[in-house]
Amino acid sequence: DLAGRGVGDHEVTLRVTDTTGRGSTGTAVLSIVDSVAPVIVVARAPGSEPNAQGWNNGNVTINYMAVDGGSGLVSPATGSFTFELEGDNQSHTFTVTDLAGNSTSITIGGVRIDKTPPAVELSPASGSYVPGTSYSWSATDPLSAVGQTTLAIDPGAPGQIVAATGTAMMTPGTHTIWLSAVDQAGN
Repeated sequence: DLAGRGVGDHEVTLRVTDTTGRGSTGTAVLSIVDSVAPVIVVARAPGSEPNAQGWNNGNVTINYMAVDGGSGLVSPATGSFTFELEGDNQSHTFTVTDLAGNSTSITIGGVRIDKTPPAVELSPASGSYVPGTSYSWSATDPLSAVGQTTLAIDPGAPGQIVAATGTAMMTPGTHTIWLSAVDQAGN
């Protein structure tokens, strides 16, 4: 009975007897070979899920777990990789190998990290201007793109969502113009 025997060589003895009681014994070595690769699964660690736009604004950790039903793993059964650099569509490949030399790989891709807030610019930036002077603004983000730009005139005034770039006319009086932007990653 070879049930429950692991991968490798196993000595088997067979005894046969005929109806007259005469018998014979033979020994053989049977080899059980592992030809099945390990199984590996990956998942983002808690807190590493992307936002609704598919971006992260911090490091992203990916965990893996592997099992092998044959000879056993030579690679660690669990592990992780942390994406730390900014970039779009980053990927990493995990590979695990069993004791028989079978290996399997899995790639996690589509990791998008933007840790840098958008740049905002208001022109003219400050000064005294006659009524009717125009001012312009811009918000830029070279990686995940600008998600929302808000412009408010004077402290306490409600801000309004505006295009990432635009121009408007100064109204008479002294004013403070406030400009903010949030990118697709939430910076």
